[in-house]
Amino acid sequence: MENLETLSDVIAAGNAAEDSGTPIVAHWRRVRGSLYMLEYASGGPDQVRLDDFEETFPEDFDALDPEIRHMLTGADDYAWFRRQSRRVLAVMGKIDDPWEAVWMFAWSGCANGAQKRLQELRFPAVRDGLAPSQITTEWVWRLDAELGPGKRGNFRRGLVAFNRLFDNARVINLGLLPPDRLEYPPDYDRQGRIKHPLPPTLARYAETAAKYDRIALRALWQAICVSGDFNLPEDPSADDLLSPSTWAKLVELPHETTGISKSAWRRYLRHVRRLMRQ
Repeated sequence: MENLETLSDVIAAGNAAEDSGTPIVAHWRRVRGSLYMLEYASGGPDQVRLDDFEETFPEDFDALDPEIRHMLTGADDYAWFRRQSRRVLAVMGKIDDPWEAVWMFAWSGCANGAQKRLQELRFPAVRDGLAPSQITTEWVWRLDAELGPGKRGNFRRGLVAFNRLFDNARVINLGLLPPDRLEYPPDYDRQGRIKHPLPPTLARYAETAAKYDRIALRALWQAICVSGDFNLPEDPSADDLLSPSTWAKLVELPHETTGISKSAWRRYLRHVRRLMRQ
């Protein structure tokens, strides 16, 4: 693809790849239609050199050469033609826009809606000046922690779509992704604090506990971890929790730590005490 110089060359290369069963991008015929429209508006074959693509086809429809603009049906259609053309050129390495290339691979390699989900991660990354290959787990976790519950869900769906790109060898070989998959962020409670998983012994209690008992036990352990005021082993036993000194502290934990009302906290404590005595 190093000898491609014009849009006509791109179309010819794309047709050859499609005929050989190894298309450059998915939905090649649809993408080719956009290339044809820009080529037609510019006066025909070989009229648009790839080195001049960005100058010939600016983002602003009104900034187009009047003769080219006259040949197109309007700003919305032009935006679509330009966007599709830029994406295939990005995949072919003819313009430097790795996010467009990644977007095209998401279109070809993932389930329906993958591109839309990917945008939830792309937009903040572009805002922070990050190419796909520059995204780190640390950046993901920091941004995830700053988001509210609603936006956090959308962002995490974008992260899942991004990590699925690692299943595509071509994306990796083109150097479009970080060295490793991004780690999934931790879960947060309703107060925005990182959720602490149950240690092994308490987790075994939770496995066979009734639903409300499990909820109560997880809330109790979360409060213990948030408080930081309990001198317990890393894997406490039922006896550790039920010891008089520990239990007295649990009873007195404030709402700011438990995250629930006093009456609800007392109910949780009753359920956990009963569960620990089984």
